[in-house]
Amino acid sequence: MRGDAVLPMLLHSHAPLDLVVIMLGTNEIYETRPNHLIRDGLERLVEIIRHHPWRMPEPVVPQVLLISPPPVTLCETSDVTPAMVEQSEALADVIEALADRLGCGFFDAGQVARASAADGYHLEAADSRALGQALRVPVAAMLAL
Repeated sequence: MRGDAVLPMLLHSHAPLDLVVIMLGTNEIYETRPNHLIRDGLERLVEIIRHHPWRMPEPVVPQVLLISPPPVTLCETSDVTPAMVEQSEALADVIEALADRLGCGFFDAGQVARASAADGYHLEAADSRALGQALRVPVAAMLAL
């Protein structure tokens, strides 16, 4: 499902929001989308958030935190290729540059989590936990907690 199709409904149903966190899945790499198209898709999501018709007496546009997924990894049981690993390793820099340009927060999940050796894409429970714990810092900073 396309994120830009469902995002307006999610924003409306969860308003008011102080922060929207967007983390891509590694399926973006799996589907062989080039990084510039992934970047453009993320930019579209940020535009939707910032231009959403917030229906509140005093609407406040939420901040946005962009999270780059951990790179995919080669393993015997998956179809991950060296080219996919290379592309996924470059994605954090692409997303960070976008976040800087758009004034969004940024976090590189690859700094605290790794794709599972079981399939090369998904996170194991320990990596999910580490990511959640690591996100406390940027989320608290963005919300001034």
